[in-house]
Amino acid sequence: MASVIGILFFVVLLMSLEIVENAADSPDNRQPHETVKAEIDAQIQALINRRQDVLKEIEVLEKQIIIVSTKDDQDILSEIGQCERALKVLYSQLDMTQVKTKDLLEKLENNKQMYSKKVRQCDESEHRISDLKAQLAEQMNTPSVSYIIDGKLDMTRGLIELTGNSLRVASHDLTTILEFNTSDHRSRERLFATWAKNRDTHSEYFVILIKPSGWNDYENSFMSRITELGFDIGTDLIPEEKGVF
Repeated sequence: MASVIGILFFVVLLMSLEIVENAADSPDNRQPHETVKAEIDAQIQALINRRQDVLKEIEVLEKQIIIVSTKDDQDILSEIGQCERALKVLYSQLDMTQVKTKDLLEKLENNKQMYSKKVRQCDESEHRISDLKAQLAEQMNTPSVSYIIDGKLDMTRGLIELTGNSLRVASHDLTTILEFNTSDHRSRERLFATWAKNRDTHSEYFVILIKPSGWNDYENSFMSRITELGFDIGTDLIPEEKGVF
Protein backbone atom coordinates (compact mmCIF):
# COMPACT_ATOMS: atom_id res chain seq x y z
CA MET A 1 0.00 0.00 0.00
CA ALA A 2 2.87 2.40 0.79
CA SER A 3 4.40 1.72 -2.61
CA VAL A 4 1.11 2.50 -4.35
CA ILE A 5 0.79 5.79 -2.44
CA GLY A 6 4.36 6.67 -3.33
CA ILE A 7 3.70 6.05 -7.01
CA LEU A 8 0.53 8.15 -6.85
CA PHE A 9 2.47 10.86 -5.11
CA PHE A 10 5.12 10.77 -7.86
CA VAL A 11 2.45 10.89 -10.60
CA VAL A 12 0.73 13.86 -8.97
CA LEU A 13 4.09 15.62 -8.69
CA LEU A 14 4.80 15.13 -12.40
CA MET A 15 1.35 16.36 -13.31
CA SER A 16 1.83 19.39 -11.09
CA LEU A 17 5.13 20.22 -12.75
CA GLU A 18 3.53 19.82 -16.16
CA ILE A 19 0.71 22.14 -15.12
CA VAL A 20 3.27 24.70 -13.91
CA GLU A 21 5.21 24.51 -17.15
CA ASN A 22 2.05 24.84 -19.22
CA ALA A 23 0.92 27.74 -17.10
CA ALA A 24 4.27 29.50 -17.51
CA ASP A 25 4.30 28.95 -21.28
CA SER A 26 0.63 29.82 -21.83
CA PRO A 27 0.20 33.40 -23.00
CA ASP A 28 -3.37 33.47 -21.68
CA ASN A 29 -2.41 32.59 -18.08
CA ARG A 30 -1.86 35.74 -16.00
CA GLN A 31 -1.71 34.08 -12.47
CA PRO A 32 1.53 34.79 -10.65
CA HIS A 33 4.10 31.96 -10.49
CA GLU A 34 4.34 32.12 -6.72
CA THR A 35 0.65 31.51 -6.19
CA VAL A 36 0.71 28.38 -8.35
CA LYS A 37 3.83 27.14 -6.62
CA ALA A 38 2.22 27.65 -3.22
CA GLU A 39 -0.85 25.67 -4.18
CA ILE A 40 1.29 22.85 -5.51
CA ASP A 41 3.39 22.83 -2.35
CA ALA A 42 0.21 22.65 -0.32
CA GLN A 43 -1.05 19.71 -2.38
CA ILE A 44 2.31 17.98 -2.04
CA GLN A 45 2.29 18.51 1.71
CA ALA A 46 -1.23 17.18 1.91
CA LEU A 47 -0.17 14.10 0.00
CA ILE A 48 2.82 13.63 2.28
CA ASN A 49 0.59 13.91 5.33
CA ARG A 50 -1.85 11.48 3.81
CA ARG A 51 1.02 9.11 3.08
CA GLN A 52 2.11 9.29 6.70
CA ASP A 53 -1.42 8.64 7.89
CA VAL A 54 -1.72 5.70 5.55
CA LEU A 55 1.60 4.28 6.77
CA LYS A 56 0.39 4.56 10.37
CA GLU A 57 -2.84 2.80 9.45
CA ILE A 58 -0.84 0.09 7.70
CA GLU A 59 1.33 -0.35 10.80
CA VAL A 60 -1.75 -0.61 13.01
CA LEU A 61 -3.32 -3.11 10.61
CA GLU A 62 -0.14 -5.20 10.52
CA LYS A 63 -0.10 -5.32 14.33
CA GLN A 64 -3.74 -6.33 14.35
CA ILE A 65 -3.04 -8.99 11.73
CA ILE A 66 -0.19 -10.37 13.86
CA ILE A 67 -2.42 -10.40 16.95
CA VAL A 68 -5.29 -12.01 15.08
CA SER A 69 -2.98 -14.57 13.45
CA THR A 70 -1.45 -15.46 16.82
CA LYS A 71 -4.86 -15.72 18.40
CA ASP A 72 -6.18 -17.87 15.56
CA ASP A 73 -3.17 -20.17 15.79
CA GLN A 74 -3.74 -20.61 19.51
CA ASP A 75 -7.41 -21.32 18.95
CA ILE A 76 -6.59 -23.78 16.19
CA LEU A 77 -4.01 -25.52 18.37
CA SER A 78 -6.52 -25.63 21.20
CA GLU A 79 -9.17 -27.09 18.90
CA ILE A 80 -6.63 -29.58 17.54
CA GLY A 81 -5.80 -30.62 21.10
CA GLN A 82 -9.49 -31.04 21.91
CA CYS A 83 -9.99 -33.08 18.75
CA GLU A 84 -7.01 -35.28 19.60
CA ARG A 85 -8.39 -35.89 23.08
CA ALA A 86 -11.82 -36.62 21.64
CA LEU A 87 -10.24 -39.02 19.14
CA LYS A 88 -8.40 -40.83 21.94
CA VAL A 89 -11.69 -41.25 23.80
CA LEU A 90 -13.38 -42.49 20.63
CA TYR A 91 -10.54 -44.93 19.89
CA SER A 92 -10.75 -46.20 23.46
CA GLN A 93 -14.51 -46.65 23.12
CA LEU A 94 -13.96 -48.34 19.76
CA ASP A 95 -11.49 -50.80 21.31
CA MET A 96 -13.95 -51.56 24.11
CA THR A 97 -16.72 -51.98 21.55
CA GLN A 98 -14.57 -54.36 19.51
CA VAL A 99 -13.80 -56.43 22.62
CA LYS A 100 -17.48 -56.53 23.55
CA THR A 101 -18.37 -57.38 19.97
CA LYS A 102 -15.87 -60.24 20.00
CA ASP A 103 -17.30 -61.55 23.27
CA LEU A 104 -20.83 -61.27 21.91
CA LEU A 105 -19.84 -63.07 18.71
CA GLU A 106 -18.27 -65.88 20.75
CA LYS A 107 -21.40 -66.11 22.90
CA LEU A 108 -23.52 -66.06 19.76
CA GLU A 109 -21.46 -68.89 18.26
CA ASN A 110 -21.74 -70.88 21.49
CA ASN A 111 -25.47 -70.25 21.55
CA LYS A 112 -25.72 -71.38 17.93
CA GLN A 113 -23.86 -74.59 18.77
CA MET A 114 -26.02 -75.16 21.84
CA TYR A 115 -29.13 -74.42 19.79
CA SER A 116 -28.02 -76.87 17.09
CA LYS A 117 -27.34 -79.48 19.77
CA LYS A 118 -30.75 -78.89 21.34
CA VAL A 119 -32.39 -79.11 17.93
CA ARG A 120 -30.63 -82.44 17.29
CA GLN A 121 -31.67 -83.67 20.73
CA CYS A 122 -35.24 -82.58 20.06
CA ASP A 123 -35.19 -84.34 16.71
CA GLU A 124 -33.81 -87.48 18.34
CA SER A 125 -36.42 -87.22 21.08
CA GLU A 126 -39.17 -86.81 18.50
CA HIS A 127 -37.90 -89.85 16.61
CA ARG A 128 -37.69 -91.76 19.87
CA ILE A 129 -41.20 -90.70 20.82
CA SER A 130 -42.44 -91.71 17.38
CA ASP A 131 -40.77 -95.10 17.76
CA LEU A 132 -42.22 -95.56 21.23
CA LYS A 133 -45.66 -94.55 19.99
CA ALA A 134 -45.34 -97.05 17.15
CA GLN A 135 -44.23 -99.76 19.60
CA LEU A 136 -47.05 -98.84 21.95
CA ALA A 137 -49.56 -99.00 19.12
CA GLU A 138 -48.15 -102.35 18.07
CA GLN A 139 -48.33 -103.64 21.63
CA MET A 140 -51.86 -102.38 22.00
CA ASN A 141 -52.83 -104.16 18.80
CA THR A 142 -50.97 -107.32 19.81
CA PRO A 143 -52.69 -109.54 22.37
CA SER A 144 -50.41 -110.10 25.34
CA VAL A 145 -50.37 -111.73 28.72
CA SER A 146 -48.69 -110.62 31.93
CA TYR A 147 -46.48 -113.28 33.44
CA ILE A 148 -45.29 -112.99 37.04
CA ILE A 149 -42.41 -115.18 38.21
CA ASP A 150 -41.84 -115.90 41.85
CA GLY A 151 -38.77 -113.92 42.89
CA LYS A 152 -38.27 -115.69 46.20
CA LEU A 153 -35.94 -118.28 44.70
CA ASP A 154 -32.29 -117.45 45.19
CA MET A 155 -31.56 -117.90 41.49
CA THR A 156 -31.58 -115.78 38.38
CA ARG A 157 -34.52 -116.62 36.20
CA GLY A 158 -34.93 -116.42 32.45
CA LEU A 159 -37.82 -116.86 30.07
CA ILE A 160 -37.95 -119.10 26.99
CA GLU A 161 -40.70 -118.73 24.43
CA LEU A 162 -41.08 -121.82 22.26
CA THR A 163 -43.28 -121.90 19.13
CA GLY A 164 -43.37 -123.99 16.02
CA ASN A 165 -41.04 -121.64 14.14
CA SER A 166 -39.14 -119.66 16.77
CA LEU A 167 -37.12 -119.99 19.93
CA ARG A 168 -36.67 -116.81 21.98
CA VAL A 169 -34.88 -116.21 25.28
CA ALA A 170 -35.33 -113.19 27.56
CA SER A 171 -33.51 -112.11 30.70
CA HIS A 172 -35.44 -111.87 33.94
CA ASP A 173 -35.94 -108.10 33.52
CA LEU A 174 -36.70 -108.41 29.78
CA THR A 175 -33.82 -106.03 28.94
CA THR A 176 -32.06 -108.67 26.83
CA ILE A 177 -33.89 -110.75 24.24
CA LEU A 178 -32.20 -113.33 22.03
CA GLU A 179 -33.81 -115.00 19.06
CA PHE A 180 -32.68 -118.34 17.60
CA ASN A 181 -34.71 -118.35 14.41
CA THR A 182 -33.82 -120.85 11.73
CA SER A 183 -35.98 -122.92 9.43
CA ASP A 184 -35.21 -126.17 11.31
CA HIS A 185 -36.11 -126.60 14.99
CA ARG A 186 -33.08 -128.82 15.63
CA SER A 187 -30.77 -126.07 14.34
CA ARG A 188 -32.51 -123.62 16.68
CA GLU A 189 -32.00 -125.97 19.60
CA ARG A 190 -28.31 -126.47 18.79
CA LEU A 191 -27.76 -122.70 18.67
CA PHE A 192 -29.54 -122.35 21.99
CA ALA A 193 -27.47 -125.17 23.53
CA THR A 194 -24.24 -123.52 22.36
CA TRP A 195 -25.29 -120.29 24.05
CA ALA A 196 -26.61 -121.97 27.20
CA LYS A 197 -23.36 -123.92 27.83
CA ASN A 198 -21.75 -120.64 28.92
CA ARG A 199 -24.45 -120.05 31.59
CA ASP A 200 -24.20 -121.06 35.26
CA THR A 201 -26.63 -123.90 36.03
CA HIS A 202 -26.24 -123.35 39.79
CA SER A 203 -27.45 -119.74 39.74
CA GLU A 204 -29.81 -119.66 36.74
CA TYR A 205 -32.99 -121.46 35.79
CA PHE A 206 -35.52 -121.09 32.97
CA VAL A 207 -39.29 -120.88 32.72
CA ILE A 208 -40.37 -122.29 29.37
CA LEU A 209 -43.51 -120.70 27.92
CA ILE A 210 -44.82 -123.17 25.37
CA LYS A 211 -47.31 -122.23 22.70
CA PRO A 212 -49.42 -124.95 21.09
CA SER A 213 -47.42 -124.82 17.86
CA GLY A 214 -44.20 -125.54 19.79
CA TRP A 215 -45.46 -128.35 22.01
CA ASN A 216 -44.25 -131.18 19.75
CA ASP A 217 -40.76 -129.71 19.51
CA TYR A 218 -40.65 -129.36 23.30
CA GLU A 219 -41.85 -132.88 23.97
CA ASN A 220 -39.73 -134.57 21.27
CA SER A 221 -36.35 -132.83 21.69
CA PHE A 222 -36.12 -129.51 23.52
CA MET A 223 -37.08 -130.82 26.99
CA SER A 224 -34.37 -133.49 26.92
CA ARG A 225 -31.78 -131.07 25.50
CA ILE A 226 -32.25 -128.42 28.19
CA THR A 227 -32.37 -131.10 30.88
CA GLU A 228 -29.07 -132.51 29.67
CA LEU A 229 -27.56 -129.05 30.05
CA GLY A 230 -28.34 -129.30 33.79
CA PHE A 231 -30.77 -126.39 34.18
CA ASP A 232 -33.73 -126.37 36.52
CA ILE A 233 -36.83 -125.55 34.53
CA GLY A 234 -40.44 -124.64 34.91
CA THR A 235 -43.04 -124.83 32.17
CA ASP A 236 -46.31 -123.20 31.31
CA LEU A 237 -48.64 -123.17 28.34
CA ILE A 238 -49.75 -119.87 26.81
CA PRO A 239 -52.18 -119.13 23.96
CA GLU A 240 -50.73 -118.98 20.49
CA GLU A 241 -51.88 -115.43 19.85
CA LYS A 242 -50.57 -114.05 23.14
CA GLY A 243 -47.15 -112.52 23.69
CA VAL A 244 -45.09 -112.11 26.87
CA PHE A 245 -41.94 -110.45 25.46
